Amino acid sequence: MNHERTCGRKKLMRRAAVCVALALAATAGAAGQSGSASRPLTNSSSRPKGAPVIQTEKIQVPAALQTPPPSMASQPGYMLPAETQRMLLKVWQLETRVRDLMTQVHPELLNMPSDQAVSLGRALEALAESLDSLETARAEFSGRVDSEYLAFQTYAAMTNLRTPLRRVANLVSRYQSRQVGGMFEQSWNDLFTLEAALEPYVAFLTRNHDRIYALMQGNLYDCQNQLTAAMRKHPPRTKMIRNIVPFKPRRPRQTTNQPKAVQKK
Repeated sequence: MNHERTCGRKKLMRRAAVCVALALAATAGAAGQSGSASRPLTNSSSRPKGAPVIQTEKIQVPAALQTPPPSMASQPGYMLPAETQRMLLKVWQLETRVRDLMTQVHPELLNMPSDQAVSLGRALEALAESLDSLETARAEFSGRVDSEYLAFQTYAAMTNLRTPLRRVANLVSRYQSRQVGGMFEQSWNDLFTLEAALEPYVAFLTRNHDRIYALMQGNLYDCQNQLTAAMRKHPPRTKMIRNIVPFKPRRPRQTTNQPKAVQKK
């Protein structure tokens, strides 16, 4: 009896497994058909004949926005990318020349007071740090010559380089060699010339960015005004929302606990 019951249970389990597999297969097939049916028709050739063609809305751009801006070439300070690259090449040559001159300066070998030797050493350290900052800014600006941020960083690094370079030039001319000091002084003059040539281009980039920002703000303000005027003509309808649990006030029942009157016999 136990053996027959075990065999019967196994047969029932097999039949149940087959039924579940068939049901899953049928569900997957139906889902695939419904998914393919719900996909939009992307090919125009699959559209049925005689069906209306869906027309897209054409947005009219205001005439004020169609006016092209003035040519950038006519604005003061404009530079072609090739001109900017040539200027940055001159800046790189200046960095290399100053680094070569620094290798000829040895404060510990000069006959100079100790305080002046310390001052020269600090000036050389500040000069090396300024050269590293300028090299980093110049390399980044060379990859994006239309960036006002990188242009300003390069200009600021060139400005910060002038003070330690002049300090080293004065101390070297006084205590080491007038010839080497004159080379440092010539590098300072070249740096000042390059900085003056880069300043109009930095002003051009920042001025152009400021004009674009002001134009975007004005356009956004006009769009907000037009949208507000359009919404006033067609206010949205008020939609009534029903309470989830309606509240109906009920009057409390008046109960009298007065004793009943005793009937007289």
